This record gives sequence, C-alpha cells and structure tokens, in this order.
Amino acid sequence: LVARSRRVPPPRQLATAVVPAGPPCVEHTYALLRREGYIEGRRDDVEVAELNWLRGAQPGFELDLHGMLAEPARSRLHRVIMGQHQRGEHVLLVVVGKGLHSPHGHAVLRENVLLWLVDARIAPFVRAFVSARPNHGGHGSLYVCIRP
Repeated sequence: LVARSRRVPPPRQLATAVVPAGPPCVEHTYALLRREGYIEGRRDDVEVAELNWLRGAQPGFELDLHGMLAEPARSRLHRVIMGQHQRGEHVLLVVVGKGLHSPHGHAVLRENVLLWLVDARIAPFVRAFVSARPNHGGHGSLYVCIRP
C-alpha cells in the first residue's frame, strides 16, 4: 500500500448578519473562504453556480476605494451599491488595494470592506463577492454580485 497525502483547504469561516428582507427580519449566514489573499463569500441562499458565474462576470461599474479613509469609503460603498441596485446592475468591481503602501503592509480597507458587505445596511443587496481576476486588480479588488 502506498500512502497518499493531499492538501486539505482550511475550514470555511462563517459570518452572520441580520438582514431586513421586508417586514420580518431574515437572518442570513455568509460562508466566507479566505486563502492566500483570495477571498470569496456568499449568502446561504446563493448557489455555488452563481459564485462560479461571478468569477467570470464583467463588472458594470468600478468603484475605486483605494487610498480612502474608512468612513468615507464605507459611505461611498453603501451609496454605490444602492445606486447599482436601483439601476438593475448585477456586478460591481470594488478596488480596495492590497495594502502594499499601508503602514506595516496590512490591508485595513480590504478587511473593512469584507465586514461592510455583510453588514445589515448593505447585506440585503449583496448576494456574493469574490476576489477579482488579475486584469481587474486580483486580490486587491472584489467582484460584488448585487441583488436584482
């Protein structure tokens, strides 16, 4: 017998947000996967096929938050997601940067954006998000799937 080893991915990290969906509040769980700079997240009611579609989708709008302070960036993200939702746009490219020029090389804005996307104010309009392809900024950007 020959023993074979395989690399096992780290367990998925789960985040929970209470999201208003009409009169009664509905709680959605977001499955988050983070691995070597790659990030993906989807609401519990989103199929994996939609996440796969998002990876190859063309964004209808690009929001560049790179270099902004946290509070103005959060406000801008919220406004753009609401606007994209009202216009019926489904894919948004959010550029946050990789943190290469941040103190200690830590991507503070990138971490904040992940929290904001599952926040109760924005989450009702966000179905899923994944790290962008290299031609759109790679790990320094996210594709965000907006609820129709």
